Amino acid sequence: MKKIMRAIAKSSLLQSSIRMFIIAACIILGGFIAIYENRSNAKIIAKEYFQCYLRSDFKEMYKYVDIEETDNVNYEMFKKKLKNEKTQVTFTDYTVSKAVKKKGFSLVTVSYTNGYTNKKEKLSIKLVKKRVANSIFPKWKVLLDDSIVENVEFKTVSGENFMLDGKKLTPKDSVTEKDDSGNEIKYDIYKIDKIFSGAHDCYVDSTYTESIFKKKIEKDGEIIDLKNESRTLKDEYNQGLEKDINDFIVAFFNAQKDKSGYKSVSGYFSDGAQQALKNEYKKVRKILYKKDFETDIDSSLYVIDSFDLSDVKTHIINFNSKGELGLIARCSYSFSVKSDTSKDDLNFSSYVSEYEGSYDCDFNLRVQYDENNKKYIVTSIEITNNEK
Repeated sequence: MKKIMRAIAKSSLLQSSIRMFIIAACIILGGFIAIYENRSNAKIIAKEYFQCYLRSDFKEMYKYVDIEETDNVNYEMFKKKLKNEKTQVTFTDYTVSKAVKKKGFSLVTVSYTNGYTNKKEKLSIKLVKKRVANSIFPKWKVLLDDSIVENVEFKTVSGENFMLDGKKLTPKDSVTEKDDSGNEIKYDIYKIDKIFSGAHDCYVDSTYTESIFKKKIEKDGEIIDLKNESRTLKDEYNQGLEKDINDFIVAFFNAQKDKSGYKSVSGYFSDGAQQALKNEYKKVRKILYKKDFETDIDSSLYVIDSFDLSDVKTHIINFNSKGELGLIARCSYSFSVKSDTSKDDLNFSSYVSEYEGSYDCDFNLRVQYDENNKKYIVTSIEITNNEK
């Protein structure tokens, strides 16, 4: 009897063990199937990828992508691109479609309402199934081929430095072209094999100038010409410019008042601009000392009784990377002139009288920064006087 009971007990234990084993196996198999289904379902992977985007987890997103990294196609550039995009959209009422098989990939579409525009929009996510070594699970990867453009060129003036998205680039080639005036100008060519589409930060600078702007890249083979983008004068040169021009204008009129002559301000001018200075100096001298007189009387018979210079404002017209600037310095001046009573020859007094005037004045200048003396030198001058 005891033997029979022991046999029954053993049989029950065995059956129980078998049942537990089967249950465990089913659980494991179910879990395996669930994991396999989860990992092999393109829609689930696309939804996980999109949810990472919603919470701005760009690092986790990057783990999903199928990408061949280059200097301009990497995680940092991927993050920058998505951050820029997210400033233009918010996602509400979104739905994720089933995966649709296409040639070479599966397509999942996210439909949503853009909270900024209140318009219906769509986001396409392309996935490709990859086999992973030493793994029984396939792996879905997100394709970014629609977000990458190839063979892009940037063109800028030779001698300037060029930075793209914070990285300094080295030119790969150069060309020489003629501008509208027929002058030959050399340009540097920067070549990019692959880069993310969208807006990119560009920075161009020389010793004197700089320019910061965004350029949108959208298609393969695009040539982006930066040579005509507006430049600004660097602060250290812009700050000194107004003072140097103001000092020159004050000295120019002081020379007229004390009759020291144009040579007293020649230090503000290059050697090639001395004759132009002499001509323009004479032009203003005639206004100040010979107004309303037909006879060419010696200006020493007159003295400036009062002189007021005001509203000197400098406006840059153009400049280049060599530190050459074209500008207009606008000012106003008013004065009164009377006879020089210190003269002994009273016969001259019959030719003179007191008079006054008021003018708006434009100094049309071209200047060059002098590195040795750390100031601007005038290389060209033309003065326009308009009576008020």
